[in-house]
Amino acid sequence: MSYADLYFGASRTGKTTQIGVAAERAKRVYGGTTRLVTADLGTLDCIQSQIDAGTIQVWNLRSNAHVMQAIDKACQGYWPEDMDDPNTKLISPFAISYIGRCSKCGEELTTNNSKLMPQQPCPKCKTITSLSMKRVPNPNNDLSKVSLYAFEGITSFCDAIMDEMSSEGSVALGDKEAPLSYMSGDTKFSGNSGGDFGLTQKTIPNWIAKSTGIPYIKELVWTGLEGRGFVEGTDKRVDDAKGRTKIIGVPMYGVLIPGGGASAKVVGKIPAWFRHMLHFETVEKPTQTTDGGPAAMSIEHRMYIKPHADPMGIVFVCGLRIRQEYREEFAKWPAWMPPDVGKLYDKIDELQKRATQSLTATK
Repeated sequence: MSYADLYFGASRTGKTTQIGVAAERAKRVYGGTTRLVTADLGTLDCIQSQIDAGTIQVWNLRSNAHVMQAIDKACQGYWPEDMDDPNTKLISPFAISYIGRCSKCGEELTTNNSKLMPQQPCPKCKTITSLSMKRVPNPNNDLSKVSLYAFEGITSFCDAIMDEMSSEGSVALGDKEAPLSYMSGDTKFSGNSGGDFGLTQKTIPNWIAKSTGIPYIKELVWTGLEGRGFVEGTDKRVDDAKGRTKIIGVPMYGVLIPGGGASAKVVGKIPAWFRHMLHFETVEKPTQTTDGGPAAMSIEHRMYIKPHADPMGIVFVCGLRIRQEYREEFAKWPAWMPPDVGKLYDKIDELQKRATQSLTATK
């Protein structure tokens, strides 16, 4: 099982670039490649050289014929047979094998033929031998050579499945009214029902949980755009002046998920789903020009590893999970550093090695 890390921030703050940095570290430390599953509509120019070199393999499933199913399968380690075919077969990371051992001569029997009877004669001594089913790695989707899996990301996956449900014109049981739809020529355009939002909010934690079970991988990364939510446990329902019920709570910043008060409540739960949460931000600073013209803007990129607040005092919830014995040391670390997840992971690994050495020395 791998624990997931979260990179979140506004667009163009360097999240995809840091997937590339994490991929280079994974190759250096573990020796394997990286797989990136994405539904983003933006460019991957910032990691294109790594894609060309084979360090990162990319599957953009936004155009898949069944996006929701594709995301669900991707979070279990499935991979497309043909990247350019929206109806392509998705290959499981596992295959089913049937094995047994002859009770008389000890000969081992192995077959992938599911049509065989559960009992077969031993090819050596002909003794009837029982076969049992076993899940084995699929050579057509070999994850033993993959060190890092990245999903980009929570927000774009939500948008993708909302689009799919909109195109199907889904209406959930209990919805007060059907979503708005409009015919333009022979093409139908539809909005989303309230049930679409609820289903989207429910699927995200399930997908993250499934991704932690992808076999063999050493590191797992999810990304998301930033959005406002409620601190977990502070939300409550109130009626406004018109008698309409809404959800309010202590505001916080986390990952953007579509929906109203219910989605803000989900945002408050997200920190519990991840190991490390890194917030990426850019700070624009005016720089005076020498020719008397208007000031230019210089951009400083930051990677926050501790909670911090915006000018209104609303907190961006982020941080690292650090062992108890190193909390005082971690307290001396800065709240942010120049973005480089490779160096950060190396530093965290160094703390882990020290903890292991300390435990070994006390035995």
